[in-house]
Parts: sequence; C-alpha cells; structure tokens
Amino acid sequence: LFIIGFLFAFVVLLLFHVVLGGLVTELGFTSDMPAEYPLAAATILSLPTFVNGCSTFLVIAFSFASDTWGGNELMKYASPFSVVVTEWIAFFVYLGIPVLVGSFSLITSHDDWYQIMLLTWFR
Repeated sequence: LFIIGFLFAFVVLLLFHVVLGGLVTELGFTSDMPAEYPLAAATILSLPTFVNGCSTFLVIAFSFASDTWGGNELMKYASPFSVVVTEWIAFFVYLGIPVLVGSFSLITSHDDWYQIMLLTWFR
C-alpha cells in the first residue's frame, strides 16, 4: 500500500503538470506569446481520457496490492505450482531478493546500499 501512495502522488502531480503546465502555457498566461487556442482545446478535451487512464492505473495497482496483502489468491489460482511453492516464490520476489541485494551491497561497503536495495524492491 505504501507504493500506491507514491503512485497516487505521481498521478496528481502529472495531472497538475498537464493542467497548469500545458493549459496555462497554451493560453498565454505565463508569457507574452500569443495564445494557442487549438492546443488549449486539445488539452481540455484530453483530460477525461487522461483521468480515466490514471484512475484505471490506480485501481489495478490497488487490486494488486490488496491481492498480495490478502495472500496472493490470484497468484495461487493462476500458478501451476503448489501453494507452498507459490508462497516461497512470493517471499523471494517481495522480500528475499531485495534483502539479499541490500545485504550484499552493505557487505561490499557501498555508501548508497539503501538506494540499491530500494531500487531492487520497487522494480
């Protein structure tokens, strides 16, 4: 659920960038350039599609996180392996590999070991 908060912040910032960065600039409020009304109209008309895509993105991310939190029911259903093997795979993907990478980078005296571990965790 922690990553969904970052995704939500990213979507809101992207929406502000489109509205404030694109629309305000195209209407000529930020400079002495003439207003580009067709581009401003295109920006306004693209907002519903953009909001729909971002909301779908967040819904898929939340259902993935809730499925993971609830015991990987989808992964257990779709996996050809037994439940125990599926749980071990989920353990290694979500916790085992990032901790091993963080431990290895800490043992090798990297100054940014936590960044390496977090990049492994969130990719």
